[in-house]
Amino acid sequence: MRAAQGAIQRVKIAADGSVECDIIGGVAATGLCGSGVLDALAEMRKAEILNERGRMQTGMAGVEAAEDGKPAFTLVKGANGRRNITISQQDIDQILLAKGAIRAGIDILMDTLGIVSADIEEITIAGAFGTYLDPVNAVRIGLLPETPLERIHAVGNAAGSGARMMLASTDCRLRAEALAQRVEYLELTIVPGFNKYFARGIRLPVG
Repeated sequence: MRAAQGAIQRVKIAADGSVECDIIGGVAATGLCGSGVLDALAEMRKAEILNERGRMQTGMAGVEAAEDGKPAFTLVKGANGRRNITISQQDIDQILLAKGAIRAGIDILMDTLGIVSADIEEITIAGAFGTYLDPVNAVRIGLLPETPLERIHAVGNAAGSGARMMLASTDCRLRAEALAQRVEYLELTIVPGFNKYFARGIRLPVG
């Protein structure tokens, strides 16, 4: 769900398996937004609820069988007739596919340029999701390369800001047009070994 009232935006799992969630608006939880999903993934890996392949470990506290028979992890127990808020194995699988594609793109770009993570001067993340993303957890789950946190910056609605700058400034428009002429397009799916990059990107590092 979007980052609205009732969305879980932060997740912490203690050593005893108890779960603490920060919910937008301080009301009863109704679902997870993007930053909450990323936190849940990182915390579940750290607590070894998920293995390197993203498989839930049955028998761990909070892991129960969902209606489809597959495991699901309970983040918030429902009260007063409300349903439990859970993250299922199917949810995890879909998240890891998205993570694998993003990380494959990053790694292919780095290899194409002949650089390593230590060479990265700045990682800029645009959009609402990037604004609330926890960079520590983004690195922990392998979404982003190992990079000093001070080099990771969220810039919010970059597209909207850029459009306003283009409309208001001839200089900005000329700079953008010049930049567009220098940008090189890299088609990821035809890169040799893409599937290996993708498979590696899906895996979760040791929490």
